[in-house]
Amino acid sequence: MQSSRAQTGVPPTGNVAGVDRPGGNDSVPKRSTPKVSAPPLPETLSAAQLARRERIIEAGLSLLRSHDHTQIQMKDVAGEAGVALGTVYRYFQSKDHLFAEVLAHWASQLVTNVERRPLRGSTNAERLTDVLHRSMRAFQSWPQLARVVLSLETSEDPFTREIFARNMARNTKVYVESLQGLPDEVAKDVVSVATSVFDLQLRQWVMGSQSIADVYDRIARAVWVVLEFSERLPATSVA
Repeated sequence: MQSSRAQTGVPPTGNVAGVDRPGGNDSVPKRSTPKVSAPPLPETLSAAQLARRERIIEAGLSLLRSHDHTQIQMKDVAGEAGVALGTVYRYFQSKDHLFAEVLAHWASQLVTNVERRPLRGSTNAERLTDVLHRSMRAFQSWPQLARVVLSLETSEDPFTREIFARNMARNTKVYVESLQGLPDEVAKDVVSVATSVFDLQLRQWVMGSQSIADVYDRIARAVWVVLEFSERLPATSVA
């Protein structure tokens, strides 16, 4: 559900009902376009307001348990959270903005997951594969959130874009920390390649063109190729 915007009519020119309008359009006052105020930043909210905002996010997450993102309207979230519709729009400018925050809230659990259960593996490839597989298992258990990612990644909403960038940076940090003994820039490049494969596999799984078993295999293979595979010249080769 999107907020309605007033439409500005085009004033008539020349004679209207036999009455001369000197100067044409210049004599007709122009209506100013209403400014849309930005929602308040979380750090500027009081404890009660912050709790209300979090309740709205939790309501959106709860609705995704039984409904696809495209089926949920802002009024549904308001009803689930027990607040007025206007309250939802006070904290979130659009549906995209709200569900970007819902996704970020859910994705933040990856950090907690890694803290509670250290990554398995004695090599960089094993540890990076483990953390990427954990991310994929999270989407596997909640496919609606995978569809939210695909829906919002092309959003033109500036708040959605900012949240996506923040969420990507947080996940990248978790992935980079799984790599030991590599220069920071190299580790980021490795993660960039691996997450590109991850994103492609997630998309193909959501679209039904890839089985989840193949998804896990392809992610593991991509990590192995980047970190462990090396092409050696045959022994008989002449330098």
